[in-house]
Amino acid sequence: MNKIQHMVNNAYDKLFIKNMQDLVRGIRLCDNEQEYISECCTEIRSEIRVNEMETKCLAVAKLIYLNMLGYDVSWASFAIIEVMSSTKYRYKKVAYLASSIIFHADIEVLMLTTNLLKKDLNSRYEEDIFLALDALSNFVTLDIARDIYQDVLARLSSSNEIIRCRATLVVYKIFLSYPEALPQSFVRLKSLLHDPSHIVQLAAVNVMTELARYNPKSYVGLAPIFYDILIKTSSNWLSIKIVKFFAYVAPYQLVLGTRIIEPLTNYIHTTSAVSLLYECVKAVLAIQEPLFKQNSDLKKLKHGRSHYIDICIQKLVDLVQDTDQNLKYLGLYSIKTALKLKPSSISHLNHVFFECLDAKDVSIQSCAIDLLKTIAKRDTTMNIVKKLFFKLENSEGLVFRNKIFNSMIDICKADNYSNISNFEWYVGLLIDLVRLEGNNHGKTLANCLIDLTTRVTSIQLFTVEQCSVIIEHPNAILGKFADPKQIYNFLSASVFLVSEYYEYLYDPVSTLTSLLKMKINYPDWTQITYLQSIFKLYARIVYNFEISSLDLKSDHNSDNSEKESRIKTDYRRKFYKSIKHKMSTFFQSTSIELKELAQVYSSILSICHDQMENKKNFGSDLIELFDGRLEQVAPTAQKRVPIPESINLNKWIYAPPTSPIAKRKTENSYGLSKSLLDDFNVIEFPSQETEPKEHIKNSHVNLLTDEINSQPQSIQKEHSDGLATSINLLNINVINDSLNITRKNETFKKKKRNKRKTSRKPEPSVHESSENSPILPMVAPYTEPDNGKILDESDDDEQKKLHRNLNFELMPNLEMQKGK
Repeated sequence: MNKIQHMVNNAYDKLFIKNMQDLVRGIRLCDNEQEYISECCTEIRSEIRVNEMETKCLAVAKLIYLNMLGYDVSWASFAIIEVMSSTKYRYKKVAYLASSIIFHADIEVLMLTTNLLKKDLNSRYEEDIFLALDALSNFVTLDIARDIYQDVLARLSSSNEIIRCRATLVVYKIFLSYPEALPQSFVRLKSLLHDPSHIVQLAAVNVMTELARYNPKSYVGLAPIFYDILIKTSSNWLSIKIVKFFAYVAPYQLVLGTRIIEPLTNYIHTTSAVSLLYECVKAVLAIQEPLFKQNSDLKKLKHGRSHYIDICIQKLVDLVQDTDQNLKYLGLYSIKTALKLKPSSISHLNHVFFECLDAKDVSIQSCAIDLLKTIAKRDTTMNIVKKLFFKLENSEGLVFRNKIFNSMIDICKADNYSNISNFEWYVGLLIDLVRLEGNNHGKTLANCLIDLTTRVTSIQLFTVEQCSVIIEHPNAILGKFADPKQIYNFLSASVFLVSEYYEYLYDPVSTLTSLLKMKINYPDWTQITYLQSIFKLYARIVYNFEISSLDLKSDHNSDNSEKESRIKTDYRRKFYKSIKHKMSTFFQSTSIELKELAQVYSSILSICHDQMENKKNFGSDLIELFDGRLEQVAPTAQKRVPIPESINLNKWIYAPPTSPIAKRKTENSYGLSKSLLDDFNVIEFPSQETEPKEHIKNSHVNLLTDEINSQPQSIQKEHSDGLATSINLLNINVINDSLNITRKNETFKKKKRNKRKTSRKPEPSVHESSENSPILPMVAPYTEPDNGKILDESDDDEQKKLHRNLNFELMPNLEMQKGK
């Protein structure tokens, strides 16, 4: 009676258990998914505690669905293992499926599966063996692999070809977790290459190919076996795997490469399978690459084998011209490899890459841009850049537009502008890029303009003419669609160039007048450039007026000399008043740097006014502030300057001051002195006894002046002269610090002191004299920095880390087998 009652209660409870249909329907129809799934998990927790295996199996099935939705159900791992131990196949397969999906290496109860897997691997039922092998490949760990790999190896001798095939693939996953199993099982795995079953042979070839992918030297000895399989098989998929194997190992065995290349070429000509054709082309290119990197002893071999590269390129071009977008991309990607081996065979394919710029797939367009950038030459640069500019105008997407822009600049700047035959065209290109709608590279374009002008002397006249027009009409020249910030960057570069290369200006007075019309809404960095350029032009104009006035006075036959001299004097006074009036604009700025610079120039201007009222010439003194020429310096040039032996960087330049810097050291960040701190019982952090040398290097001039004033009168004069020299060195260009521009003047012949303690040997000068080269246009060279990167283990991907442990000496090399 009690048994019947128990059965009735169980049947009654099952009526209210949600099956899979109820769970899926409820999730789709509920208003609050989180709340509904929380209720379902509560029900599942109670279901996995019951003794009936059917109820537990249903709960596990529902856990699989919840895990597929992204919910963590690893809390039910023990219940899954319980269902895995069932003797009924219909329960066991659900649990094994759940373990394949849910289990991972961090689950604590994972070790409980070891005995279950052993039992099922040695079961007399093939279905149980299938389940165990499939699940093991998904959650195998080091401990499980060490305990169970012998049972898996035993399955390699099974009479069932499906079991042998699956066991072969599982062995590969065991090798990754437990590398020590590879040497012990290699002979058995190698024998499967001769297995009569096609699927087992294919699985063995797959495993060997993957092992040879990261450790090819250990598997060179398998080449004869793979070659026999290749010439006998009719399966394209097996051929693809074998071709991949040869692509991995042949570069490490040149003799093997020369023997296998002919059969691969035959496949290229005869096969109709595009996938096999592509793999053969890749293999031939991989085999040819080490041959083309050898010394001159193999020149004849290179010449004799170069026609294989031509065949591969022709097949890749056919793939590029195919309508299938995937094949088109694969063809372009592989052409990059062929380009490294034989660039001359691809130089005539510009039209093919131009067609790829119109492809719908962005990855294809990006790959075509990379190839165009690589094959650009002096006679094709203008055409390529023109196509890229048109593509830039009609493209969307910031990342892709940036790639096109960077490619255009890289093509033009490659090898010190060796690809450019018309520099005036390049200057016009930079201006067109600035006015382009959506441009966000104003700073880069400004740097390019300055770099070109300072290094190519023949273009300076044209550049200054264009810059003067831009200054007079910035909005009309640069366009109404351009970003104002990008206009200001390019405008700053233009302003700097017209003042730096003053001698090329057709009408300096008109240019100075345009500079004085600067708007107050310009950014601070643009106003600073304007302020500096205004004074540079003013100094040069005044100096030229004074020189011409002296010439007029010496010319006694000229009746108009006094009149012209009076006109030029009026010009000087007019410009003085205009600049003085403009100073009020700079003083209203919120930039402290701009205000300070304006104050300095205002003081200089007052001195000039006094000299003007006393009818004295001051142009020669004023122009000395801006004397010298700016030239490009390599980013690594400072490191090449040796430290003089007479300089000790560890010593103080002056004795540690006692006043007023010592007083500052006793103050906290709020300006309170130490005595005040003691009165208010404020805890003060201890300060260092000596200040670092970086502080002395970067300290302001007023602190240095205070220090000099605090010393005896006998040495104040000597220090004051040094301070005056230091102030002259503060003539810094603030247009763009990244340009690394320095003044070539006597005051700058004293280089910066290097912070390194070790001395360097002197190296050749960074610049070369432009007078020695009669050929124009000449680009002034500078040393490029070394951007190479040393790779270490942290740069390897996860797969390489796993396969690094599988580098064993498994069998002798191919040369050792020749005598057999």
